[in-house]
Amino acid sequence: MPLGYRLIRALSRLLLRLFYRRVEVVGAERIPPRGPLLVLANHQNALVDGMLLLAVIPRRLRPLAKAPLFSNPLIGPLLRMTGAIPVVRRQDTGTATVENTRMFEAAGRTLAEGGAILIFPEGKSQPEPVLQPLRSGAARLLLGAEAAQGRVLDSAVVPVGLLFNEPGTFRSGWAHVLVGEPLRLGETRARYATEPEATVRDLTERMEDALGALLVEAGDRETQRLLHVAESLWRAEADAPAADAEVSAEWRRRAVRAYRWLRPREPERIFALRREIYHYAELRERSGLHAGDRS
Repeated sequence: MPLGYRLIRALSRLLLRLFYRRVEVVGAERIPPRGPLLVLANHQNALVDGMLLLAVIPRRLRPLAKAPLFSNPLIGPLLRMTGAIPVVRRQDTGTATVENTRMFEAAGRTLAEGGAILIFPEGKSQPEPVLQPLRSGAARLLLGAEAAQGRVLDSAVVPVGLLFNEPGTFRSGWAHVLVGEPLRLGETRARYATEPEATVRDLTERMEDALGALLVEAGDRETQRLLHVAESLWRAEADAPAADAEVSAEWRRRAVRAYRWLRPREPERIFALRREIYHYAELRERSGLHAGDRS
């Protein structure tokens, strides 16, 4: 890794270690150690998402970043040190069409040289724990870059789910990084030559499904917080051992499915349950206890 990238990586690790009580990574071994790679991640925590992935992914990543950030006197130099690739968006130009030829060329060269690209396919950061519909840019970038090179690059596509608890709270929040299985592209590349738009739509849907399967889509931060408290209560009552990030995320996914099923059918019981968990959470916070404390 170039010196500038290593410096940014070290700085990211230091800041994350200072701010978060815990950062846990599951599935890092699923990242191919070499060869062209496209990493897809959800985007819930602004610049922190990029810092987190640069810090924990065992490959040099070239992030795609919106072009105006490169003009920022503080952020711009840091992006250049990471080798970030600027992306021009419609809202940045105020026109109906945008020109991203250089972005596709840079991405194509990176993949052709066996490099790794980081992209947030939702297209924007938003704070709520729910996956926004994916833009088609990630699929177009991958398929278009390979087509521009005139050969199959055999790029790996790896989804990464970022899960946060109390993301803006100093030393009490945590972050989980869940690396999913690489997508199998199969005949997708061959189909792109004859049906480009349909292929892009299908691949975008597959990317969205793969990312969504890694997340806990609580819908809002308050429900997410209560869900975390409910899990800690269940583990304490069941005398269950502390779970790693993957097991914990699966518990919360099941709880969210049950919550969504019960909410329209038993609204009064759900309201009462939320009120009780909220009351317990308030008492716990006043006492200075963390979620993992058995008290």
